[in-house]
Amino acid sequence: MTNDQIVILLFIIVVCCVFIGWLGFFFYSRFKSKSLQKPKPEEVAPKVKGPRSLPTKPKKSVEEKPISNLEFVKEEDVTETIIEEEHDDFNEEEETEKVVQVVNGRRIFVQFNYSFKAKLILASPEVQEQYRTLVNFVHSYGAKTSLSWKQERIYLGRNTFALLLFKGKKLCVAYALDPKEYEGSKYHLIDLSEVKRFEKTQALLKLTSDRKFKYAQELLDLILTNNELTKKDMEPLALDLPKLTKDELIEEKLIKVYSSDEITEGAVLQQAKVTDIIRKNVNVTEANHLISTDQVMEYVEVETNQSKVSHFKKDIINIDTLAQNFGPDELVNLEALKEKKLISSKVDHIKVLARGILDKPLIIEAQDFSIDAIKMIVLTGGQVRKVN
Repeated sequence: MTNDQIVILLFIIVVCCVFIGWLGFFFYSRFKSKSLQKPKPEEVAPKVKGPRSLPTKPKKSVEEKPISNLEFVKEEDVTETIIEEEHDDFNEEEETEKVVQVVNGRRIFVQFNYSFKAKLILASPEVQEQYRTLVNFVHSYGAKTSLSWKQERIYLGRNTFALLLFKGKKLCVAYALDPKEYEGSKYHLIDLSEVKRFEKTQALLKLTSDRKFKYAQELLDLILTNNELTKKDMEPLALDLPKLTKDELIEEKLIKVYSSDEITEGAVLQQAKVTDIIRKNVNVTEANHLISTDQVMEYVEVETNQSKVSHFKKDIINIDTLAQNFGPDELVNLEALKEKKLISSKVDHIKVLARGILDKPLIIEAQDFSIDAIKMIVLTGGQVRKVN
């Protein structure tokens, strides 16, 4: 073998070694990134005893019927398991209003669970008009609607075309469409394919503007015409909504009331503050039970970074990792995470996710947070600082 051949052979061996090393590092990095999101068996949050709710009846099958002038089809009380959803724009949880009643120094936590109809009655005139327009729109195609506790179904026969529901004070439409087919479209649909409740209606549109309301009708027209339904001229239904107060809605059983103890007659209920429910430790299930998304967002501080930064490397960090590596009231930011070697030195964008238990107040500065992580930080007395 000549000297030239030996040199070429050595060069080929070196290139192969470098390639194999790079390949191993690539797969190790991916495995490490994924492992951050998977809780270990010993890290699964223990069951936490929360407020005692009023007894509920076993779930029964309820036949949905078409409505006329908002005839309400009552759905039996059901206690549902709260599932962690790492979506910033949608969280599948019972939306309840929390209040606290103080009687002789004893705090009683009270929750009000609003039905779809109750939210509609208490909604703004603009939202009520959106609802009337959409219901009359689908009726003009010959489709039907039926009302249950959480939502109103748009259907014909066994085919469900869409659902009307509320997220906060916004009316939303969940369509029987594949959200992946509309990625990058003007509609900006929210993908609910991983939420069991929306197994048949996986694409959600929030009606946050007049433009979104126009899109809502476009998508309904698309679904109904694809199902060979034809729009006809017809006299619109009045769909008059009664003017009821919150107390009257409770009497009509359109708002469910849960309490941690017996509510004293004539006692005054006050809006619960986060300071009333601060805890030494919290897991994600308890956080969802104690505070709503709308309420917790008031405690998020937004800081604007004057210098424009192009994010060339992003990473995630979990709540339980922060709890294990930082002390009470300690500042957590990119520099501190890099110093403790919890993230790569090249990372310039971090998202905080909920996992495990947070057992101390932390001051956390990050570019992004999941809703569940925000709740856990706030409920343990910490601070959330979102850096733009």
